[in-house]
Amino acid sequence: MKITGRIKIIGDMEVFSNGKKKQSLVISTFETKPREFEIHFYDEKTNLLINLIQADTVTIRFTLDSEVFEDKHGKSYFTHIIGLEILYKKGYY
Repeated sequence: MKITGRIKIIGDMEVFSNGKKKQSLVISTFETKPREFEIHFYDEKTNLLINLIQADTVTIRFTLDSEVFEDKHGKSYFTHIIGLEILYKKGYY
């Protein structure tokens, strides 16, 4: 799957106690009613964000991941967009 949009936010790098790294960005689509999506990049994929800046236009290939948490109130479902590759980048000038 892929999505195209303009970068609104590039988050700080997070490093977890197990050594796993995560960095996220938020893009806004170019649809009539723009939508915003947060996309997470993990470990070596965080290197893909090094040369990006806010307002760049990008096309990102991604996959979906799901987590299920269960407690005394029942199940909660969370869906995450996981970035795999930057297919296109146009700098903001």
